[in-house]
Amino acid sequence: MIYQNIISALGLIGLGAILKSIIDSLLKAKELQRQKQNDFKEVRYKAVILLMHGMLDFEKSRPEFEKHGRQFNTITDLLEEIKIERNNMILYASDKVILAITEFINQSTEENYFRVAFAMRKDLYGLNTRLLPSDLNM
Repeated sequence: MIYQNIISALGLIGLGAILKSIIDSLLKAKELQRQKQNDFKEVRYKAVILLMHGMLDFEKSRPEFEKHGRQFNTITDLLEEIKIERNNMILYASDKVILAITEFINQSTEENYFRVAFAMRKDLYGLNTRLLPSDLNM
């Protein structure tokens, strides 16, 4: 009888280890997927930030865009690109980011630029801020 209890206990320990391995593997796969999604978002958000910055000073930013193979002949061309990016964001961005960039599209001001950046920062890293767009004006 004692041997049966020992064998049963060893079996349960083995089963527990197998279950733990499976759960750890599933959690790791989910975390890897979440990290890939976050990395993708970060790359897209950085590109959008640069496009929006170009809207604030188009003539100064135009040569920089051309260096990177982006041809925007007019500020309207650039605005259309930002609209396309906003439409793509529907797939991955938070509601606050989408609303903020829509406001920037409607009124391309430095204040709205900062509002989009704050929303992106919150979406990517969960960072809250006490900064106001007016705090960043130079």
